[in-house]
Order: sequence, then structure tokens, then C-alpha cells
Amino acid sequence: MIHYTPFSGSYPPTDVTLLFKLIPVEPVNLFDNNRQNLSGMRCLHELLTVEPLPSAKYVDIFFQTVQHNKQKLAYHVLSLAYLLHTTKEKLTLVSLARAGTPIGVLLKRTLQDIFQRTVPHYSLALLREKGIDENALRYILEVEETNGSDIAFIDAWTGKGILTRELHKWVSLFNHHFNTCIPTKLWVIANVSGSSTVNAVTLEDYVIPSALLNATVSGLTSHTILHRRYIGLEDFFGCQFYQHYREQDVSLWYIEQVMNEVYKLAKNPISYATVSTEAKNQRQQDNASFMEHFMRQAQIAHSNYLYPSIGETIRVLLRDAPKKILVKWPNATDLVPIQYLAEEKQIPIEVFNNMPYQAVGIMN
Repeated sequence: MIHYTPFSGSYPPTDVTLLFKLIPVEPVNLFDNNRQNLSGMRCLHELLTVEPLPSAKYVDIFFQTVQHNKQKLAYHVLSLAYLLHTTKEKLTLVSLARAGTPIGVLLKRTLQDIFQRTVPHYSLALLREKGIDENALRYILEVEETNGSDIAFIDAWTGKGILTRELHKWVSLFNHHFNTCIPTKLWVIANVSGSSTVNAVTLEDYVIPSALLNATVSGLTSHTILHRRYIGLEDFFGCQFYQHYREQDVSLWYIEQVMNEVYKLAKNPISYATVSTEAKNQRQQDNASFMEHFMRQAQIAHSNYLYPSIGETIRVLLRDAPKKILVKWPNATDLVPIQYLAEEKQIPIEVFNNMPYQAVGIMN
């Protein structure tokens, strides 16, 4: 058994087990780190960055976004929980940190309180081109005494579908190496990319409020860190626990806001949200056509420079300085966070109506 001291961040231990090695190191400045990223010196996961607290105005925008979208998100959480409940006879939730962690907590509570299903919930890291945390997966298999067939990987949304493909690749390799049966499908609220290997309850590109913040809505955990100076062969991937942000933490407030809406919806019979295979395939085709056409038109060499969907655009604005932002409908309420962040960083916004996404971030 891998040695592990139970850790749940600022969530109660009953909500989630965060499978990370805590690293008490002095973080570097975010902007210095970004310059190193751009110069090719370091990758983000090799350094612990200082995540500055958002401004009071931006926090207000977060609260407004929660009020605006919490009922929609609650309906989708309830629908995804129902899909998991009716599909998986045995179930272990494994959310992909950090964006997937709040969704995993919401699903765990909904399954327990609405569908009377008590299921374990773990959160671990999957890093692009670096892989999934195999030690964390092995820990889950040992604790749950399973071959992995009960695992459902959870995230909030898909953008281009890259993480979906990464999950399939690395879990397939894990299964081959350890003779396990872990499903490679991803379960998300919004499959904006239309990825075929994703189970979701909507294709809509809308703002899931937890996308607006970093540690303060994700149990006060930093982004994942993977550097041989801190992480040994038998360790989980690492993170820092931002305990000094406790007064600004809204992780549990956010969960309670959405769960209150879940309870209201569950009082009456509802028609659960679903996504047809035909609709998913059409979205995937539309997205691929847009990406190909736009990249050719804008002379963009690689899709890595594009961050499609509201969620991905917000994320790239939070951690980087994109070249520009495309928006479909500039006056849409869901785009208020993007408009604020772009103005704050002096990033130009262009209206581009002919695209399936509501927003796209473009890097240099």
C-alpha cells in the first residue's frame, strides 16, 4: 500500500479524497513563471506559482455568475448523477483536478442525497503529455479492492477534446501494464467539443461558475506540480495547500449554492437532460470544420494556440496573456468574466459570429 496521509483541502473528508503530495515550498511569481514557460525553460507543472487573489470586482462577477447559472448547473449535475446512477452498478468517482473537483463533489452529494447512493470520490491529476498519476490510480484500486471497472473519470467541460484523448491514451497504457479494466471514457457536464468518448448531459458552451476562480473554489489547492526535486517514484503528483487564503475561500459556499438548487429541482419529477449520438457527432464535425477553416484563415500553425469554449478562454486568461479573444455574441451575460479579464490584461476582443463556440482564446 502506498503511504498516504488523508487530505481533502478545505472540503470535508466526506466530500473528496485529494490524492496529492503536499509540497511546502516557496512559490515563484506567476509572471516570472509565465516568461519561463514562453521561453521554453520550464513547464507550469514544474513550478509552484503564486496564484494572486482576484480583485473584489472580479469576485463580484463570480457571485453574479453563480446566481445566474446555478439553476442550470444544478439541473445538469442532477442529470449527470442520474446517468451515472443508472449506468454504473458499482461506482467510484475520480475527478480530474482542479476543474473536475467541484463537479465531483456535487455529483457525490447528489448521488448520496437524491439517489441514496454512497460512493467514494477521489481527485487526482492528469497532465498533458506527462500522463495520469499512476500511483494515485493504484492507490484507488487497492483501497476499493477493484479492477477499476467501477471508475468514472469526472471533469467539468471539454474544449478541443485534448484532455479526453490524453485520458484515453494514458489509462489504456495503465490497463495494459497493470492488467486492469478502467474505462477510458470521461464524464462531464458540458461536452462542448462533441468528443465521441465523453458522456455528458449538454453540448452547450456556457460558463460553469467554478471556471472563474482557481484555488479559492477548488478546496484551496494549487495547480498540479510534477518535478523530480519534489516528487519521487512512489509519490503522488504534488500540490500546495493555500491555507493562507481561507478567508477568501468559497469552495463550500459554491457547493452549497448549487446543491440548494439540486434539492429544489428534485422535489418534483423532471425530465433529465441527455445528449444524442447524432447531436454529439454533429457538434464534433462543426468544431473540426471551424478549427480547420479558422487556422488556415488566420495562419495558425497548430491547434495548441487555440483555446475554444468559454471555460478554456477564461482559464487561459487567468494564467496567461493571450494574443486576442474571439467572442460570438459580445453582449452575452456568460461573457462578462471574459470581458473583464481581457480588459484588465488589455487583450483585444474581436466579434466572430461564424463559430460553434461562444469564445476562443488565441495565444501567440
